[in-house]
Amino acid sequence: MPTYGQAEVKAFARVFTGLVYYYKNPAFRDEWDWRDPWSGAITTHPMVPVEGIHDTGAKTLLNGQVVPAGGDTLTDIRAALDIIFHHPNVPPFVSKQLIQRLVTSNPSPAYVERVAKVFANNGNGERGDLKAVVRAILLDPEARRVHPATDNFGKLREPLLRISHLWRAFGLTKKTRHGSLWEQEDCGEGNYKLYWVWWLDALQQQTGQDILGAPSVFNFYQPGFTPSGPVANAGLVAPEFQIASESWLTGITSSLNELIPPSWWDPVEWSVLDLQDEAPWGASPKFLLKRLNLLLLNAQMSPAENNVLQSHLDKVKDDDQSESVDVLRDAILLITNSPNYLIQK
Repeated sequence: MPTYGQAEVKAFARVFTGLVYYYKNPAFRDEWDWRDPWSGAITTHPMVPVEGIHDTGAKTLLNGQVVPAGGDTLTDIRAALDIIFHHPNVPPFVSKQLIQRLVTSNPSPAYVERVAKVFANNGNGERGDLKAVVRAILLDPEARRVHPATDNFGKLREPLLRISHLWRAFGLTKKTRHGSLWEQEDCGEGNYKLYWVWWLDALQQQTGQDILGAPSVFNFYQPGFTPSGPVANAGLVAPEFQIASESWLTGITSSLNELIPPSWWDPVEWSVLDLQDEAPWGASPKFLLKRLNLLLLNAQMSPAENNVLQSHLDKVKDDDQSESVDVLRDAILLITNSPNYLIQK
């Protein structure tokens, strides 16, 4: 059954009338100039209401519920959000979206229903307890079960999560900046530590994703996207594949290559993966693969994959020009570009 129509969309639009960008100069905000809405706007602050341009009439929203006339901007917005929040469609909708982002693109209806019940009531009469919802998602039997050979479980790792996964698994090297030389980054300290990854500004170009840079409020991809071929034929969805392409694959590979420097390069200025504690494992490819299997593949590396990787790494190790970190670097790059890693299960 349709939840809303054009009339409800128009009514919600009226609810949000009166919001403008935040300005350092309140006078400019109060004398709102429609001809130059960006002049002096600070878009990192929450928007603020200007009551003179708010629609104060009654608004009929979902299920015929009415926001009464005469309310100010924030009162109407709070009432509208409460109406949305308590709509019966919200628990299953939000639950499925979160399961898709955290566990699998195609959760079973029963999985969605179990999580939706927790959203509706966390066991203490509270609705919308996201901590309880995430716990229910990650601890659900469908999420905890091992699915190595199942074609309809799992999800494609999107570029930002591939990069952040490596940051979390190995850490980043810290660099020192001098506050006196970087006025735009002045934090009140003469020297301070930071993570300086030089290619972050080029993420959109290289990977199709940028931090806090989705092209619309609907994220980088649609939750119901289905690539043509076997996935579509099976009646499944694979949202993250909407931004996957040949250029995406080469771009993310290039980014990862720059994140893990070879032994001959000393990136003095930039932050890279901190492999100091892991480098000794490179002396023994056999034990290195066991270590990386646990860190990167959730202990799901197949025997065939292990044999191919070990054969290659043994050759790298025997090269007189190679060091342990080069063996480690090759292993990480090969694993993180393998299908077994790209499809998170």
